[in-house]
Amino acid sequence: MDYLIIGAGSIGSALGANLQKNGFSVTLVANSEHTKQINQNGLSVVTQDGSFKVKIPCFDSIENIRISEKTIILMTMKFDRRFEKTLLEMKEKGFCENPIVCFQNGVEAEKIAMKYCSKLYGGVARMTCTIRKWGELSYAKQGIFIVGKYPSGTDEICDKIKANLENVGFKIGIAPEIISDEYLKILVNLNSATHALFKNITENPVKLAEIKFNVLREGIEVFEKAGINPYPSCGLGSTKEEMLENFKEPKEQKFRFQTYNSTWQNLYWQKEDTETKYFNGLVISLGRELGITTPYNERICELVAKAHTEKLGPDYFDINIF
Repeated sequence: MDYLIIGAGSIGSALGANLQKNGFSVTLVANSEHTKQINQNGLSVVTQDGSFKVKIPCFDSIENIRISEKTIILMTMKFDRRFEKTLLEMKEKGFCENPIVCFQNGVEAEKIAMKYCSKLYGGVARMTCTIRKWGELSYAKQGIFIVGKYPSGTDEICDKIKANLENVGFKIGIAPEIISDEYLKILVNLNSATHALFKNITENPVKLAEIKFNVLREGIEVFEKAGINPYPSCGLGSTKEEMLENFKEPKEQKFRFQTYNSTWQNLYWQKEDTETKYFNGLVISLGRELGITTPYNERICELVAKAHTEKLGPDYFDINIF
């Protein structure tokens, strides 16, 4: 079995590097800078347990890529205006007849992919990886990945992906109700911006706990009123109630291997857009429809917009301005 990973940013690079290192045939599609460095020097990976480098074929488009009927396609690209354009290109090349797993954050990607893909799967990535220099990836340890048929169910493709990723060291869950797991990941991601915006969170554990608790509380309240029930159908991860309980009391912020979430990286690389609108923005818009105020999520979105528009970068604000 071989893998084509389209959108090899941090998550896609982590999957590709570990699969290639352990004998699987992998092809990456990444941006031109990342592609150039990987093809010239290999993909370097640094973890808290050591480092390694892999030689792995990488392209900046799918134009010259060929796949077989045994190829599984992992779409790890960001969900933005390029997403549907990429699906159209895949359709023209016949790629959409193969199994395709969408690992985009949020719940919108599969709704679009359904128009093009005959064998569609949803995916959730629970792993923090960072690219601060093209061709180089860092993460503390291998994380959790969740897959399931979209919109629901499981099959032998899920079993094969699970077996392959477990063989290379990841923890894998198969979700019979993948949309529920994706909504649970949205609740997790509500506080991605909290960790990306503020420069002094380690010195202010009480303020940090207050923000994280209330951002999550608003999200849970809105989802409940909307009839959305996020839960780990795969059996991996905390429930929303356990997550909320975890944020009730301040916790000492101990030193951790320095990796940064996707919101942090979007601000660092000054990307065209951030994903905050698919997390906190979703809570705000649903809240307005349902008559529920969401001041903590609104403030998060305001600060992300300011940091993004003014190119302030991550870790810019003092947490006490919140």
